[in-house]
Amino acid sequence: MDQPETQMTGSWLMEAVEGDVTEWLKLEGVGWQERQVMWMSGYGKGRINLSLLVKEGTVYNLTAMDDFAKFRFQFKLDGLRHAMLFTEGTPFMPFRNFSVQGKMTDEGAIEATMFNDKDEIHSKSSRSVGEDGATLKTDITFLGSPGKEIRISMTHKRVLAATLSADDCMSWCPNVLIGDASAEAGREKKSAVSASLDALFSGVPDLMECIEHGKRKIEETSGGDKLSLIEISSNEFNVNVTKAGGAEEVFEHKLDKEAGTLLVVFKKGDQEVGSWHLKALQEPLRAECWCTLDDNYVSTVCALTELQNSLDKAFKHKRGQ
Repeated sequence: MDQPETQMTGSWLMEAVEGDVTEWLKLEGVGWQERQVMWMSGYGKGRINLSLLVKEGTVYNLTAMDDFAKFRFQFKLDGLRHAMLFTEGTPFMPFRNFSVQGKMTDEGAIEATMFNDKDEIHSKSSRSVGEDGATLKTDITFLGSPGKEIRISMTHKRVLAATLSADDCMSWCPNVLIGDASAEAGREKKSAVSASLDALFSGVPDLMECIEHGKRKIEETSGGDKLSLIEISSNEFNVNVTKAGGAEEVFEHKLDKEAGTLLVVFKKGDQEVGSWHLKALQEPLRAECWCTLDDNYVSTVCALTELQNSLDKAFKHKRGQ
C-alpha cells in the first residue's frame, strides 16, 4: 500500500457535499437566495477540483473553483498554527484570514483545526483516502451556537489530471492573506497581503529587485501566445502579448524603487482594462497588491493571483532558478 503522503497526493474532483449543509451556510451568514444558487449548482459537484501534494510534512492545497478562481495555501503538519486564507464558499462567503493547525495520524488521515480572526475555533476536520485509493473523504465539524455542532462531509474522486509538482510547490511564496486597500483606492477595496518575507529577502530593495527581475523574465506560454519585453527606461518596461488569435495586449510596468512600489497597467489594444498596485511593507517585510477592477470579488481574486505570481517568480530568482 502507498504511504499516506503518496495516497493523498493527486487531483480530486468534488462528487458530493452531504450533511447539515443548510445549517452550515446559515452559520456563515449566507442568505436564502445565495443558498438556493449553491444548492442548484450541487455545491460544486463535478466542477470544483482539489489538488493536493503532501511532502516532507507539508500540505500544499490548490482549489480550482473554475478557470478563473484558483486558491491555494500550504501548512506544516507540525501541530503549530499557520496563517492561511479561508476561501470555502466564495463568492457567497467573504474571504477571511484564518489559521490552521494540523497533524497526520498513524492511520494516514490529516486532522486539522481552523481558527478565525478572533482566535476562536471555527471548525475541525479529518481527511483520508478510502481503501479503493480513489475516494477522498473530508468530515468537517463547525462550531455553531454554544453546545451545537454542525457536521458536513465532502467526497472527492481521484481524476487523471495534472497534479501539483514538487518543484512548483517548493517555489510557492508564503501564504497570501486579505488586507484593506480602501484608503489608498478611495473606495471599498480588498488587497492581497503576503505573510512575513523576512526569512526570504534581506529588505525592501532586495525584494523589489527580485520582483522586477521576475517581471522582466519572459517565459514561454502553453497557449500559443507570444510575449516580448520592451524597455522604456531604467524604471519602466512593457510586456507585449500577441494572443494566439491575433489580439494585442500590453502590460505596462512602472517601478519606484525608492518608494518600493510597482504599478502594472493592463491594456487591450488602446483600452485600459485595469491596473495592479504592488508595494513593499515593513516590520515585518511583506508585499501588498490591490486591483482597480470594479467588481470587488473579481478584483480581489486578481490581486491574490498577481501577488502570488509576482512573489513566486521573485522567490525563484532569489534561489537562482
